[in-house]
Amino acid sequence: MIIKGNIYAADRQFHTGTVITDNDLITDVSLDNLGCTLDVPDSNYIDASDKYVIPGLIDIHLHGAMGFDIGDATYEAIDKIARFELSQGVTSFVGATMTMPVDNIIKVISTARDYMAHNQGSFCNDLSTLIGLNVEGPFISPDKCGAQNKSHILPPDLALAKEFIKTGDGIVKILGLAPEMCSDLSIIKTLSESVKVAITHSNSDYDTAIKAINMGASHVTHLFNGMTGFTHRSPGILGALVDSNDITIELITDGIHVHPAAVNMAYKLFSDKSLIMISDSMRGCGLGDGIYTLGDLDIEVKNHRATLKGTNSPAGSVSSLYDNIKAAYNMGLPLESIVAMATINPARCMGVDDRIGSIEAGKKADILILDKELNTDTIIKNGIPLQ
Repeated sequence: MIIKGNIYAADRQFHTGTVITDNDLITDVSLDNLGCTLDVPDSNYIDASDKYVIPGLIDIHLHGAMGFDIGDATYEAIDKIARFELSQGVTSFVGATMTMPVDNIIKVISTARDYMAHNQGSFCNDLSTLIGLNVEGPFISPDKCGAQNKSHILPPDLALAKEFIKTGDGIVKILGLAPEMCSDLSIIKTLSESVKVAITHSNSDYDTAIKAINMGASHVTHLFNGMTGFTHRSPGILGALVDSNDITIELITDGIHVHPAAVNMAYKLFSDKSLIMISDSMRGCGLGDGIYTLGDLDIEVKNHRATLKGTNSPAGSVSSLYDNIKAAYNMGLPLESIVAMATINPARCMGVDDRIGSIEAGKKADILILDKELNTDTIIKNGIPLQ
């Protein structure tokens, strides 16, 4: 297949050019030219000369969609979520767990492990690819638990964390914890040898956050949400991030979790080199108003806003990563940066940028074509346009 259009290239800029795919791989990218001059059948040629051609989106933090949750620990749930995600242009994703009983978390990890090994190979053209798990609980702060169930919170435990990692056999990509809950921060150094350790739902002060980062914490879960605030005398986690390097930072840009001014502030502070756009979507995503569950807590969805029932506390989202892209664009962020935050950056963070996340020869032909208003035109998975 040959695609002619405004190609988002590995240099994070758009170029007029062509992309050639063969089976499930990109075989050639030609930039800054007038496009395809080859004689090919119409069925193998896409003229997107007035559109944007970008890599398939990668969401590294989502819980569910269409009435299903990763925490359901079933193949059906993963399939339903993966099908919806692909319809949104998300061609790869990382499922996020919740603060649940340990046995439930183990079941979620083992189910996802077996699903990846036996049920979803590289040629599932109608499903987004599950590429790992983001273990968000149970090692979090009760003071910043948000929509996580306090009764299941545990202090960070090295043996249990290792059990999660061992059970996953490589699929646990991110493991979250609140540094101030650690009796010994050296646990972070040990765990960082196997997974990306994230500062997650934490009431940490600046000094503790800095120590955690120096020990190997290299990721932060949904910036501004579930963490200490910033003041000039108590800069907290945000201040520690500003003073640190090589940290990847999740950001929800749905316009509900973070005010547009704070989104723009985060962009100015950390740029498109560190920020990773996520959805944090829950099972109500893709559906209407109603009562749903997140973990074992009731969540009310009303007017596109998910809150812990009976409160105003945000509880996941009902926006896809694609929705977050459009919202961020309306907030004034540059499109080139937005695309990087939803493709290149998450791929690098997960260590899969050798095969997905950018439009380059040798990588998977997972491609999203958008019109100039950022409406979805064509979704391509494994080199095959989604029907």
